[in-house]
Amino acid sequence: MAYGHRWRSHRQVFHQHFNMNMVPKYRPVQLKNTRSLLLRLLDTPDAGIIDNLRSPVAGTILEVVYGYNVASADDYFLQTTERSMTAFIEAVQPGKFLVETFPLLQHIPSWFPGAGFKRLAEQWRIATIEMVESPFDWAKSEMSRGGNPSIVASMMQKISDQEENLAYESEKIMKSAVAIASIGGTDTSRSAIAMFILVIAIHPSVQQKAQAEIDSVVGTECLPDFSDRDSLPYVDAVLKETLRWHNILPLNNPSETTEDDVYNGYFIPKGTLIASSI
Repeated sequence: MAYGHRWRSHRQVFHQHFNMNMVPKYRPVQLKNTRSLLLRLLDTPDAGIIDNLRSPVAGTILEVVYGYNVASADDYFLQTTERSMTAFIEAVQPGKFLVETFPLLQHIPSWFPGAGFKRLAEQWRIATIEMVESPFDWAKSEMSRGGNPSIVASMMQKISDQEENLAYESEKIMKSAVAIASIGGTDTSRSAIAMFILVIAIHPSVQQKAQAEIDSVVGTECLPDFSDRDSLPYVDAVLKETLRWHNILPLNNPSETTEDDVYNGYFIPKGTLIASSI
């Protein structure tokens, strides 16, 4: 997404609902799905970490954003999110498709031999539209029935008094922004948790110290919650070190200049792709 009005509008939506003051509101949902994850790991250890993470992680995002409760691993909205997320991960891999090297290939018809990338792109387009539209439409329909509180419900109430044209544009931006939050939040959260589990698995001494701290603070008869965080400095440090050690997102995504610029005597024309070295 290029920098401009649309980018700023999306950023405003994110800031309104994912700033430090708003995040504590989502803790009950996070806690509920965390307990669900622990039960899954206990009951179905052979299913694997990633498979067990799918429903609780996506369920947290879907409930916060749309007010939707994921019922099972084959839930329709969960599968829709997974398909869209897979499409995105595949699409952004550099050099995956020959058309990136030979742009003229974009003009060949989809039935032509070697144009499989076009047919695949069409499947991804359909999956993405379904992911953007379906849960949003469901959340809107639930509002009239007094459904669960959600980001969508909150935003729809705010734009209900706007003029028709303005409300339509606001809804488009809202729909896109919450879909991005759903896809991005699901993948990054799942990766962070999986990495934390890997860290404590290959460093048993760290695991033992963290477990000892938890036992000393909350005992062995109950599970920790957010109110215990300040009393668990070692566990908190392990989590932060995991995120520092293995970033779940690249920090040096290329950017495109929006106008001509001069940096340290070098002329950089508008439209130049800039890749930082971090």
